Amino acid sequence: MFDLSVLNFGADESTRVTVDFQPLGSSTCEVTITQDLGAGRDAHFHEEPSRRGWTSMLQNIERELFPRRVGVQL
Repeated sequence: MFDLSVLNFGADESTRVTVDFQPLGSSTCEVTITQDLGAGRDAHFHEEPSRRGWTSMLQNIERELFPRRVGVQL
């Protein structure tokens, strides 16, 4: 769990991000990222860009760690 603030995207306050790892076997796991965008009027506006950003980051991590096996599942 950590607090995240991205100044370049106009975020005035930080949001809470939780990362959970669920083992699926001896060498695999499922990663769940939950970002609490709050209840303000801008929360809905930031939901899809945040989802795309986290998906892109996970795809980049997977590509670097496993260059022969890429396939992030949402």
